[in-house]
Amino acid sequence: MSPRVLREIAETLSPFLQRRVTFYREPLQPDLIVAFALYRWASGETYESRTCNFGIGRKSGLVAVRDVTSALLSAYRDKISCPTGLQKAVVLRAFVEKGFPNCHGCIDCTHIFIDKPANCPGEDYYDRKRRFSVQAQVVVDPNLRVLDVFAGYSGRCHDVRIVHLSSLWARAEAGEIFTGPPVMLSFGVRTNDYLLGDNGYPPSEWVVDPYGGVSQHPSEIRFDKKQKTARGAVERAFDRLKGMWRLFLRSYKTNMETLPQQFVAVCILHNILIDAGIPFDDNLLWEVGPDGVRRRVDLGMHRPLRQMCMESSTGDALILQDALAERMGTHDDDNLDDEGKDLRKGDNGGGDDGRKDVLAEENVVEDDYKEDASSEDNYVGDGRGDDGDDGGNVEQKGSMATMATKARMQATKATRVAQMTSTKSRTSATGGGDFVR
Repeated sequence: MSPRVLREIAETLSPFLQRRVTFYREPLQPDLIVAFALYRWASGETYESRTCNFGIGRKSGLVAVRDVTSALLSAYRDKISCPTGLQKAVVLRAFVEKGFPNCHGCIDCTHIFIDKPANCPGEDYYDRKRRFSVQAQVVVDPNLRVLDVFAGYSGRCHDVRIVHLSSLWARAEAGEIFTGPPVMLSFGVRTNDYLLGDNGYPPSEWVVDPYGGVSQHPSEIRFDKKQKTARGAVERAFDRLKGMWRLFLRSYKTNMETLPQQFVAVCILHNILIDAGIPFDDNLLWEVGPDGVRRRVDLGMHRPLRQMCMESSTGDALILQDALAERMGTHDDDNLDDEGKDLRKGDNGGGDDGRKDVLAEENVVEDDYKEDASSEDNYVGDGRGDDGDDGGNVEQKGSMATMATKARMQATKATRVAQMTSTKSRTSATGGGDFVR
């Protein structure tokens, strides 16, 4: 963090940190209080180890962190929010280039490791990795900015239960979010807005998962690779967030009542530093263990043991997944020439020049969506012959391919819905703890 950014944060929080002068002593200055709290979060050290450098006692340090947390939540109330205007257009464009039109972000959970809680049942926080932890659900955009955060539930909870208990789920199911202008995909499939998640989340109309499994169709393999690449933004966001604010990287003794608020405050600081253009040193993600071996730090991202399903996982959610996979195949074929080279790249092998342009209006993105949908609905082949017969053959082949793909999507939908129904029955009969209704 640069001195300039630190001064700006201290000046913004100063009105919330003013103290009255008493007969006992002079109050701590706001800039000192802010500096101590940021140092505590960035270093991860205990209150006893370095408080002497600030001239602050342990109890004063506890109060300082609490007050700075409250000040950040009040002063930067809108720092964690969904993008609007030009920023939203840039986010949508970034996901379009990755093959996911109308995608607004990526969602995942991370475990915040803690010592065994003293005032809570310890077994409730004992996760499947045999560590005590608290879960935090975060939604990020391609620029690694945090758009939504929900923290505080124990590490034993599955990602499905976390999202079901969050306000994000309530707002999405109530139709308050993910209701943007629709985008038409192949075969008349329409999508409003959605997020990218892993297989730990049940497929829905606003969460798109990878297919997973062993025996996959080539289109499913391609979809999973691109989905994983696009979803990598959330892991990079955790890299930066926990790498900079190392208190949430290792186990530590904490107050369970203030931990969620502190994590949200750190997410606010995370966005402030991104907006200020502060770079991140990737070397912070590596450390030398007791055995002298250099290893990557544990970000607390537990991979799902199995693919999840819920009663809200409708056939429409599965059809959306298939339509996105079909769109990727169509666009990949359109962007290759006869020799298999990418037509979007110039002679020097660089990317499309259009990607370097800065969007001025959000309408530009919406117009591109309409063009994409129109080209997909009318797609019949890559070219036409010089005479009418060749052109007709190409169109006939395109129509046959379209019908075959549509039939495959319908068959896939029926099969997957049947599998999900069977899984629900088995889970309900066995009383599975991960199954959320």
